[in-house]
Amino acid sequence: MSDEECVGPEGQGQGQSPSLSQSQRWKPPEVRLLVPIGMVLQPGDGRMLLPRPEDVAREEFTAFLNTAISYIEKWFDFSQDNWLFHIQPLSLSSGSISYDDMVKVSERLHLIGRINMDALYDECVTANSVLEHLTKHEDWVSKGTAERWMAVLQQVEIPNILAVVSFVLSIPSSTGYVERVFSLMKNKWSDVRNRCSVELMKSELMITLNYELSCTDFYTAVVKDKQLLATARDQRKYKWKK
Repeated sequence: MSDEECVGPEGQGQGQSPSLSQSQRWKPPEVRLLVPIGMVLQPGDGRMLLPRPEDVAREEFTAFLNTAISYIEKWFDFSQDNWLFHIQPLSLSSGSISYDDMVKVSERLHLIGRINMDALYDECVTANSVLEHLTKHEDWVSKGTAERWMAVLQQVEIPNILAVVSFVLSIPSSTGYVERVFSLMKNKWSDVRNRCSVELMKSELMITLNYELSCTDFYTAVVKDKQLLATARDQRKYKWKK
């Protein structure tokens, strides 16, 4: 049988070459080769180039950083209108404190009527004379704001500056301390001790948070305190006792 008499596809007679459309013609499958990490391809290799791990890490970290910056800028005010911007001189990072800075801080915190502004000028001069010597110490840079002011206030009496600094430092910078109190209360007021009173929990927390004695030193101090031991043995502290 000749080539012209071959049987074509279904629906076509013999002796006729099949006519296939462009979409029906057979095409060789597209072959894509993956490149191992670290291999550099030259132009014309015909293989797909995978992103390098360092490029992926850089892209993901950049996206994370942009998200964090957007969140911070949304919820925090970094402009000069923020009151925190005006109390920066109190950090003593410059090694001095000027009268103008103290006036701005006092105005921003509404403390003008509570302090003597005339005496405040003299106190700033006195504080700067002390700071001139304190800033020469090697550990000055590593100290925090509270430690720096403590070093100043231990050498001179500056009641008006003390009032401003005490007001600012009394503002908690975070809720970490409060959260620690709740954590301690949860550990002490457990299901096993659910009959404890509020007064007992308050007393235990005050002792835990305010006493810096070790267990041995605390035991020694309690044993020597006869009045405390007598009060502890007394049943009058129980309201249900008659």
